[in-house]
Amino acid sequence: MLGWAKPIRENDDEMFIAYSVESDRSCDGVLVWDKKTEEFRIDKLSATADVMSTNRLAGLIRYSLYEGFFTPGLNCMLS
Repeated sequence: MLGWAKPIRENDDEMFIAYSVESDRSCDGVLVWDKKTEEFRIDKLSATADVMSTNRLAGLIRYSLYEGFFTPGLNCMLS
């Protein structure tokens, strides 16, 4: 699986992350990372987005956040 993620907005409690599965030229939706509970929720989901792929990509992003690999720019996620 190949995915792309980019933080688009952040405050003290949450980080909003635009993401795409398989392509860096589209946006499949927006995930919200709750910094207190350390959980994701889907904020927006495109009509063609797959929920299972979204959840799998969220797991890759979560791992990158924990390990400190997630950058302010465009991040490539591969599993």
